[in-house]
Amino acid sequence: MEGILYAIIIFLSIVLAGALAYAIYMRQKNYKELCERYEKELNEKFRETLRRLKEAQEEYGTTQEEYIKEFQHLQEVLGEIKEKEHFNQTLYKIREEELNNLIENKKQTELEKLDREVEDWATSAQEAASFCSTQFQESIQKEWREKEEELSLLKNSIDDYKARRDVINQEILRARAIEEQQDFYRIILPESSKHDLEVLSSIRKELTKVDILDKLVYDNYVKKPVDEMVKRVLEGRSPCGIYKITRLKTGEIYIGKSTDIKSRWQQHSKSAYHCGTISHSTLHTIIEKDGIEGFTWEVLEEVSKDKLGEREKYWIDFYDSKNFGLNERNGG
Repeated sequence: MEGILYAIIIFLSIVLAGALAYAIYMRQKNYKELCERYEKELNEKFRETLRRLKEAQEEYGTTQEEYIKEFQHLQEVLGEIKEKEHFNQTLYKIREEELNNLIENKKQTELEKLDREVEDWATSAQEAASFCSTQFQESIQKEWREKEEELSLLKNSIDDYKARRDVINQEILRARAIEEQQDFYRIILPESSKHDLEVLSSIRKELTKVDILDKLVYDNYVKKPVDEMVKRVLEGRSPCGIYKITRLKTGEIYIGKSTDIKSRWQQHSKSAYHCGTISHSTLHTIIEKDGIEGFTWEVLEEVSKDKLGEREKYWIDFYDSKNFGLNERNGG
């Protein structure tokens, strides 16, 4: 009996030991699998991190090269601007010197010639005074007056040369100021408005009542930028005088006159969109074609109402804008 009991105890001990060994084995196996899984996840995350770092490095490198290229381009542009400014200054000095030399040479030559003629006539008159008749003396006096009139005309001509030189110099400075501050004198539309206007323009030809669309377009997209430009350039005033509209694409010029330049600019803009009180002219056709942003607007001079026709004709002749610009008449 004791032997059987002893055998049972030994058998149970062996079973418990085997169960314990199996439990230990399973725990070690689970731990090993867990470690392998964590190691695999860490390796995947490490490779993903390396890939992102490489992409970031490549992106940073490309961006840096673009910044370097852009910086070099800006340096080149600055160099070109400086060269252009230097060229404009040199050209301005050359023109001024040429005008001064022309005026001085012309003045000196004509005055010397006139002095010689006057002296010759005076000498002839003195020599002939003893035997010339009263009629001859009157003829001499007439010729003397004619020479004095010629001298007066010459002086007026010199004054006109100087006046034109001053106008040319002022126009050079004005053109330089307009070029440097071009946006100040332009009508600027937002990018969103440009997109909408392109879409509306594409469907305009499909409509039967285009006047409704034209008024909608002007009131909702163009009126505010026009009013902002008018207020900015005219400083909130409504002057009476002569104005200039320049087509930036070609440099062509339109000269106009008005007792109320503010209102006239607004009507020009509306007529370009077929809803103004001014008849649709070549100017408005060009504005419609190029887009209202492609023009600068400026006041040439403020004059009284009775001088408008005279000064308009002067500036049209000065720029020859009827033959080489956008004016259809000689003005006046």
